Amino acid sequence: MSFQPIEESQERGAPVELYEFIYGSTSGARYHYTNADQNISFGGATYKAIAIDRDTYSAAGKTDRHSVNIRLPVTADLAYLFTSYPPTQPVVVIIRQGHLTDNEADFIAVWTGRCLSAAKEGNEQVLTCESTIVSLKRPGLRRNYQFACPYVLYGEGCFANKAAATSNATVVEFSNGKLTLDTNWWGEDDPQDYAGGMIQWNTDKGLEARTILTVDEEGRMSLIGPLRDIVTGEVIQVIKGCNHRMDGCRKHNNIQNFGGQPWIPLKNPVKYHPFW
Repeated sequence: MSFQPIEESQERGAPVELYEFIYGSTSGARYHYTNADQNISFGGATYKAIAIDRDTYSAAGKTDRHSVNIRLPVTADLAYLFTSYPPTQPVVVIIRQGHLTDNEADFIAVWTGRCLSAAKEGNEQVLTCESTIVSLKRPGLRRNYQFACPYVLYGEGCFANKAAATSNATVVEFSNGKLTLDTNWWGEDDPQDYAGGMIQWNTDKGLEARTILTVDEEGRMSLIGPLRDIVTGEVIQVIKGCNHRMDGCRKHNNIQNFGGQPWIPLKNPVKYHPFW
């Protein structure tokens, strides 16, 4: 029996919900939970029965102002992603509804979105999620008339070659907030060129990344955010940064795509006589 007849019946219904959280593209980056009292197999995955619940949601013309809070135990594997530092990649959530009495396991997606933030309340992890519709309606940032390049490094409009700016290095030590890599990891580049760049490494839960805040004279890095799932001797990727000025763009051989306006006149034509 399919979803609709059971949904409309008075006695056959046994409603349950399936929650799928997607983080990255690896197999270990998907988390499946259900509020049923038993595990449920659907779509080639096993949804684990845990104490998970959510707020009611509405689509009455004010979707852009409405968010959904999903509550689950702090001991759930998903909660680890939000411990001490937010996830590097977006966490997408898909909520499906169906019935345990449905032999065809017809679970229909009723809500999709992404997790924006997380907070702990006692023994619960509360995830605040927004609908996918919100991001479709949200306007993008306007481009300003400015000296510095406004593009996100390696993002849309930048055109800097990320692969050419990426090199491998081995983790030697991480202490006192400083990451030490193997000797001369920067090669022929200036280690200061990596400030504003990032490091990346793969885990069983997906790709992790941290922004490089500063690099000292010995090549030790200060990073934005703590490291996790990284060990001494691990090979990571180090990606060059950019100061968003013309000299930084030249170091990426990308000056033809510089997005700033470096020749903005500093003299106010209204205040001064044009012939003086």
